[in-house]
Amino acid sequence: MKKFTFLLVILLCNVLLLKSQDYKLQIGGLTLSKSETTVLTAATHSPLISRGKVTYDPSTKRLTLDNAVINGYDEHGITFVGYAADEIYQYATVNVTVIGECEINSNKRGIFVDSYKNVVPSKNGAEFRIIGEVVNNYAERSKLTINAEDGVYLKGYEYYSLFYWHNATSRFEVKSDCIVEINATHSGIYSNGYGYVYLSKNSVLNFASAPSYGTLYNMLGINFRISGEPDGAPSNSQGAIMYPNDVEISGG
Repeated sequence: MKKFTFLLVILLCNVLLLKSQDYKLQIGGLTLSKSETTVLTAATHSPLISRGKVTYDPSTKRLTLDNAVINGYDEHGITFVGYAADEIYQYATVNVTVIGECEINSNKRGIFVDSYKNVVPSKNGAEFRIIGEVVNNYAERSKLTINAEDGVYLKGYEYYSLFYWHNATSRFEVKSDCIVEINATHSGIYSNGYGYVYLSKNSVLNFASAPSYGTLYNMLGINFRISGEPDGAPSNSQGAIMYPNDVEISGG
């Protein structure tokens, strides 16, 4: 009885703590505000931004890259830590709109997605979702080029809670109408065993180089989604993965 009471107290304390936790979004080492719209340009935030504009609207959790070049240097290009606090039964998600041709450069990870260990027994984690913008009746898609040691790093957890084992996973999704090209030296998309990759709706994941640890390393899952297309889109359009010669897919 004492053991059960102790576990119940711990659970209630953690649930209350979750209400005060949220997410963290960074461009380079700069943490973006969760209460006010942030606009970064080459004129105001050089050398972090060397071209174009980056805008973040916290009311919609939407990050917009408008022909932007982000230089993370010794920081990750973009960091998203999803705590899944006020959305206990869902993924904490940031939507990233890519307009035109954008680029992320970093000596570490181009995009770093980190889920959070949630004590409540539910499916949860962090999701980084890229949405492209098309022009000329779907003839031209947006493009995001990532130059980094690890193009994308997905970090998750396995933990014990309420007598069950649970996974807090991280997702990277190229949702629609965007080409994501990755030039990485270590790993194209690296997972510590709790990462998912989703591709859908006329999206392309292009590995332009053959990194030492492979293009997709230790994934929990790779998924292709087919969904209804708007007028003008190619019929039966779906995600695609492109590889250079002599690549390796390992783990998971």
